Amino acid sequence: MRNLANAIKIKHQHDVEAAGVTVDNTLAADAEEGHFIDNIIVSYDATPSAAAKVTIIGGSVKVLDQWIPSAGPHQFFVGYQFPKNTEVIVSLEGDAGFIGKVDVYYQ
Repeated sequence: MRNLANAIKIKHQHDVEAAGVTVDNTLAADAEEGHFIDNIIVSYDATPSAAAKVTIIGGSVKVLDQWIPSAGPHQFFVGYQFPKNTEVIVSLEGDAGFIGKVDVYYQ
């Protein structure tokens, strides 16, 4: 019997922007299989304003649109399978000058 941890290949991608309003983490479209977003972890270097939020959009489907109340980190279990040939964008919005970090765990 195969070990389940070896059978599932989790990929990790992160993006950090030092001084900006939006941090985008883009998973390029894959012609052979769609992306399965397992979970994401987002954080700021300080408490953001009321404008802080994270969104996940693939094609025309928005699967997460969540306000971020504090610096974090905040983890969101998504569990969403996008169809093949679909680019997925995870965006973290906030105030200019904040450092934002987006970690995406996907298959």
